[in-house]
Amino acid sequence: MGLFLRHWRETRPQALWVCFAGKLRDAYRALVSNDTPDRLQSQPSQVMPLDADTCLVSTYSAVDPLRVPMELIRVLHYFDGRPIADDCTAIMAERRISLTPALLRRLTDIGVLAPE
Repeated sequence: MGLFLRHWRETRPQALWVCFAGKLRDAYRALVSNDTPDRLQSQPSQVMPLDADTCLVSTYSAVDPLRVPMELIRVLHYFDGRPIADDCTAIMAERRISLTPALLRRLTDIGVLAPE
């Protein structure tokens, strides 16, 4: 039993680092991923027009608004909980706007869109 405890004391730091490294790797992958949920819902936000083409959108903080094209704001109502593929197909057919997975992920990250 003494040999086991001595071995555990010597290897425990390495075991903790391996565990920590795995969690750090998983968190980084989630951070840089463009994966989005299957369904998204637009969320309440404050919109302040800057000019005819641009506005500021605030969701989680009024002191950290995001500058976005008005064209994007005009399509957020399409995200009503249907599958994202249906939302994007409707937006493309009716507005001729293509939304990338990276943009949808960014809008989800800042709270303009949220998983249903």
